[in-house]
Amino acid sequence: AGLFDASENAGDRARVPGGAAGRLEAFARWCFAGGPGAGDILVVAGHSNWFRSFFRAFMGRRERHPAKERRFANAAVVAF
Repeated sequence: AGLFDASENAGDRARVPGGAAGRLEAFARWCFAGGPGAGDILVVAGHSNWFRSFFRAFMGRRERHPAKERRFANAAVVAF
């Protein structure tokens, strides 16, 4: 595999059933599918509002966490 593979990029607002929530779900499924390259490092870049929406969607509803409530600073890094 190369350093950068954009073969599955369908643009910034791909037509995915379910709108924005569907795009978040599709991305999470893709990240954790365990397909080719499973176990590799995944680097994701994006807007702080997208990351906040992602964490709000997939962290527990009652769980309080800065990633759900605050925007990331420019060039912030999150690792897990």
